[in-house]
Amino acid sequence: MSGCVSAHCSAASRKAIADLLQRRDVVILDTETTGHRQAEVIELSIIDTRGKVLFDQLIKPRRMLMNKYAYRVHGISLDMLADKPTLPEVLDELNSVLDDSMVLAWNAPFDHLMIQRSRAIWDLEPREFEHQCAMLLYAAFHGRRSFGLHRAVQTQGLDELIRNNESHRALGDVNLVLGLLQAVVAGPVVQADLSAAP
Repeated sequence: MSGCVSAHCSAASRKAIADLLQRRDVVILDTETTGHRQAEVIELSIIDTRGKVLFDQLIKPRRMLMNKYAYRVHGISLDMLADKPTLPEVLDELNSVLDDSMVLAWNAPFDHLMIQRSRAIWDLEPREFEHQCAMLLYAAFHGRRSFGLHRAVQTQGLDELIRNNESHRALGDVNLVLGLLQAVVAGPVVQADLSAAP
């Protein structure tokens, strides 16, 4: 939506977000990964649009390798994963949520890729799920093409939301996304400082 009038972008994006949050099949998903070139999902959380937790699990990767930068971001160590279930062990529960849902994620193409890659690493059949990018919806709300999640929460004046959730962990981040989208629907337009980095 770049290039459109700001007020029009905001109104259209707000309506799209409101429509999604009213749908009973919409869920919000986030993953954390091992962070290396062939990264695997090591944490996955899903909530519905009322905040009910539908899935929240640490997942033991097939290859016990962790990128140091990824560890510094999410704080999930290999020791924390050693006794956790593997993806094949939680797959039925995960599929039961994803199969009938429209998935919102802050960077939906990334989360979709990580889930499909993790399935492939475990030699599991690919299984598609419907997904939409919450970040693109929010960025369009400000007439932008991208927006970092924590920057978006701060732009929206929701610092308390960050304080009350564990940032860069899957469950914390899905709650940030839900709170942010709810604020967009409920509140006045907050104009972003377009000179600031996303």
